[in-house]
Amino acid sequence: DLIIIRFSIFFIGSAFIFGAHRFYTQRKYKPLKLFQLSLISSGIAMFLTGTLSYFALSYIHSTEYILFIVSGLVLVQCAKALYRHESVALLCSVLALLFLSIGILTSQNSIEPIGILFAFGSSISFAFYSVISAKYQREVQTIQGRYPSYLFLLSAIGFPLSLLFIPFSTIHTLSIETLVLSGMFVLIFTALPYGIYFECMRRLEKPWLDFLLPFVMVWTIMGSTILHQSYSGLLVMPLVSVAILLLWRKRSSFNA
Repeated sequence: DLIIIRFSIFFIGSAFIFGAHRFYTQRKYKPLKLFQLSLISSGIAMFLTGTLSYFALSYIHSTEYILFIVSGLVLVQCAKALYRHESVALLCSVLALLFLSIGILTSQNSIEPIGILFAFGSSISFAFYSVISAKYQREVQTIQGRYPSYLFLLSAIGFPLSLLFIPFSTIHTLSIETLVLSGMFVLIFTALPYGIYFECMRRLEKPWLDFLLPFVMVWTIMGSTILHQSYSGLLVMPLVSVAILLLWRKRSSFNA
């Protein structure tokens, strides 16, 4: 149900933003083309990330999930470093710390293997989306003022795919109150973070964004501790903190 609600709201919201942008802007932009492999791949990767994340969170805690997501991004950085013939020792150390943290949490919470599989799939999809969408925005098309159009095209790919879940959903049985609360959940915890991420991706250098994202691990652990009275995340906070420090050491070498 949340998958359908998520991509429906994303489609409606992005269509509204796109329409308002077209109506109020005085500058005429060349329209983006939907049928480009990199754009379609970005849309599918976004859809898989959202879908697999809900499946994963049905089996594992948010803390384990975010560790998987960041691990996927670090893995991409390792691949890039190898391609550039750079040292990957520091990044491998970060991966080891993250995997150790996941192992500790798994032993504490008795996670089902299928949850790990879904989380791993979501992590790879998100990493793939980050690479492909950044390449599209910077090399295939210059987005800039056409960003509302870009978001609308992404939603136009994910929305039809989400409708495939209608035969398996119970959305028609949900009350208006539940639908409203679910919509608010999607807006606050999905649309807003993705919007910030997209805006950062458009404005920041990609390595900077990769180094900022790991701080989400800290906020997730704190939120899980406060809201769910789950203290297992605090066990791995020292390891997560060291991982973040190592990533910022890598950032310093990037700046140099």
